Amino acid sequence: MKRFITAATVLAFALSLAPFAMAEGLQTTAGTMQLGGAGTFNIEMTMPDQGDSVTGYSLQLVPNFGYFIIDNLEIGATALVSVGFGDKYDGAAKTIGFGVGANYYLSLSSFVLHFGAGIGMGFLIPDEGDTQKSLAINAPIGLLMPFNDHVALDLGIQVTYIMSLEDGGNSYFTLPIGYLGVQAFF
Repeated sequence: MKRFITAATVLAFALSLAPFAMAEGLQTTAGTMQLGGAGTFNIEMTMPDQGDSVTGYSLQLVPNFGYFIIDNLEIGATALVSVGFGDKYDGAAKTIGFGVGANYYLSLSSFVLHFGAGIGMGFLIPDEGDTQKSLAINAPIGLLMPFNDHVALDLGIQVTYIMSLEDGGNSYFTLPIGYLGVQAFF
């Protein structure tokens, strides 16, 4: 519930900036490059009926780079770094990854909707033991709020299906509440 309230608050704040975001339109023409990134920060607390509570924090950073091959259609590459810390994550593995994909940008008055698809590899690196590999297929959906023709605030979700490439590994589907990022077009 706290994550929902936090996401709703961030979205309300971002939408309140809309009157200031009256740029003519983002530069999404063929030959344009894009550099950006997004991040998430989570606070997780486990409170058992018996014993002490355990708190953990996780930070995920996702930088990306893209190139518009035709107007409004971008191909790009993404990296991922995810770490956890705090009592809950003592000895927990770190995750790194990379991916490629495509996004389409659709101008909607003073906002720009973007959606796409991508595929990538993830590597779960434990303190001890072997690195575990996984394949991720994702569908990013977001709303850009331009500050000018070259910079925009990015709010969205990243629907992801992750399949372990290890024998006996699990697969799972994630639908996070959202992310906050910035994109620059040049």
